Amino acid sequence: MKSLRPALKNLLLFLIALAVVLFASAGTLRFVAGWVYLALLGALSLAITIYLAIYDEALLQRRLKAGPAAEQQTSQKLIQIAASLLLFAVLVIAGLDHRFHWSAMSRSAIVTADIVFALSFLLILVVLPRQYVHIRRDRGRRRPAGDLHRPLRDRSAPDVHRRHAVPARDAGCPGVVVGLDPGGALMRRGCRSAAR
Repeated sequence: MKSLRPALKNLLLFLIALAVVLFASAGTLRFVAGWVYLALLGALSLAITIYLAIYDEALLQRRLKAGPAAEQQTSQKLIQIAASLLLFAVLVIAGLDHRFHWSAMSRSAIVTADIVFALSFLLILVVLPRQYVHIRRDRGRRRPAGDLHRPLRDRSAPDVHRRHAVPARDAGCPGVVVGLDPGGALMRRGCRSAAR
């Protein structure tokens, strides 16, 4: 749990930065929806951080290195920069909206949005550890170029995955793709499933 302290420090600094942007653009601290948002974000992020510290510290350590500077690929850096700018813009617009009363939301809409926001964090808690496990299992394997749905082939093992999904352009069938059969072949409505 040695990663917990730096993770909590990063979370606190992140929340302070968000609060400064949100309340500075609102021009007041009397912004209940802003406080609710920050409280939900803080509590849910804290829950995920503590969960990872207990059950998957390696993943928590990896998550400490976040943002554009932590990425190695240029495309990932650009995605991180865009995401950061969008978050900044959303907070500024929310604050300005509160300050100038651009919109009026019913309490039920706000509560519904808060519930959806909380559920999205629950989804993150379910998906993030599984995604990391999947990535760890994929190391040392290669995926056939251009097809994310084909089985992975282990470089150290014989090629046991002979059947792969046929890309739509090669199938020769105008039917609608409805899924993959257990052997990895495309299943089409109006056609037989085809395999290579």
